[in-house]
Amino acid sequence: MADDSYDEEQKEMISLIRETSKNSLELINEILEAANNGPEKTNKELTEINGLINHSVELLRFKALEKQQQINLEPLQQPEELYISSEKIWRVINNLITNALKFSPAGSVVFVKITDMGGEVEIAVKDNGIGIPDKFKNTVFNMFTDAKRPGTAGEKSFGLGLSISRQIVENHKGKIWFDSLENIGTTFYVRLPKSSL
Repeated sequence: MADDSYDEEQKEMISLIRETSKNSLELINEILEAANNGPEKTNKELTEINGLINHSVELLRFKALEKQQQINLEPLQQPEELYISSEKIWRVINNLITNALKFSPAGSVVFVKITDMGGEVEIAVKDNGIGIPDKFKNTVFNMFTDAKRPGTAGEKSFGLGLSISRQIVENHKGKIWFDSLENIGTTFYVRLPKSSL
């Protein structure tokens, strides 16, 4: 059926379904790579980081609405291009925001902030959710971690996302870590070096 037969809202939803399906397939490939301990070469290109993260936020707004949540984005004041795999870094940010929504109560706000740190760019994803208990803090980045818990609305957790995210960030010579207090909230940080071709 031709695209002309759809209105703008329907076209937007079809585009969202296509994008989500594509990224789901890429996630499956990522899991297979991790399981085989043989990550493929990452194809990197100059990518404007504000646009990439804004795209991730916009795609997840519909998910936030399911729990009457909001996502607030504070971008860099000046555009900055990083030499990264846009698909893989998109997956990291998507995972962090999805987790923040999953483990936060209905009606809450998730904050995403991009900061210029000089030689690096830092992306912070902050929630006011259930936090990470001390007993899980050393294992959340492990593959198939026991730290997985259901979300505040019973959402499933597979314990894979943060392990894959760490592999991706480290493959970009970056760092990922978090601060968390149980029943107060969690902030995940990703730092990526500025472009070096």
